[in-house]
Amino acid sequence: MSIPRYFLFLCGQIGIMSLSRFLYQWIITYGALDDSETKLFPAITLGIVFFSFRVFDGITDPVAGKLTDSWARKGFQRRTLLWVSFSLAPIGLTLTFLANHSHSKPFAWALLTLGLLIFFIGYTFYAIPYWSLIDDYAQGDMKVRAKLSNLLGLGIVLASGIGFVASGALIEKLSGLPEPELIWEGGEFTEGPAVGPDGSVLFSDVGADSIYKFSPANKKVTTFRERSGRANGLIFDPDGNLIACEGANTGGGRRIS
Repeated sequence: MSIPRYFLFLCGQIGIMSLSRFLYQWIITYGALDDSETKLFPAITLGIVFFSFRVFDGITDPVAGKLTDSWARKGFQRRTLLWVSFSLAPIGLTLTFLANHSHSKPFAWALLTLGLLIFFIGYTFYAIPYWSLIDDYAQGDMKVRAKLSNLLGLGIVLASGIGFVASGALIEKLSGLPEPELIWEGGEFTEGPAVGPDGSVLFSDVGADSIYKFSPANKKVTTFRERSGRANGLIFDPDGNLIACEGANTGGGRRIS
């Protein structure tokens, strides 16, 4: 085999393994995305669903192997199967990470389940025929077979670096989300943020016995109220009045003010 063909064989392994490593790395993190403290997918349930598909993957491996061998016995090349299966894994991966909090729970679970099903079907029916190409390409040459086997192992290592390491940096860089910005520090026990009618954010510092105000216009934090009665939770009423729950200990008023 020529060097370009070895290189292309390595790329095929890196591609499918990178997709699988990306899925393994981010599926639980993705499920933990929250909106008002509501997780997109509960971790335990998501873990059970994902484990079930891993079992499904193991069960379908022999099926894919038999199909690959049957295809070869009919005189077809194993690699022709890849033209059918190579697009399934990316499509499944896209569907898996498509759900968000704007979807109803049944629809979000349907997207996730369908995506995982398509992904693992595509993964299995790509990977098994692909790994079988070693014998097709080696044609009994043990040196060529050893090189191809080593490339499969190298592909897994490189794909792990892409899926587990580089993907995080790429997501952070390409997500379009702004970098976190420190606007204030030095609080003792901050609590109870509340957004005012003018867009300002008020929050308590129970330890400092104060309420502070953050103004988005100038990004400044100023003291809104001293001797707050150890106020903790804050909320604005419909008329724009601030309501504070004062604490009970260390000088607190134990009242709503």
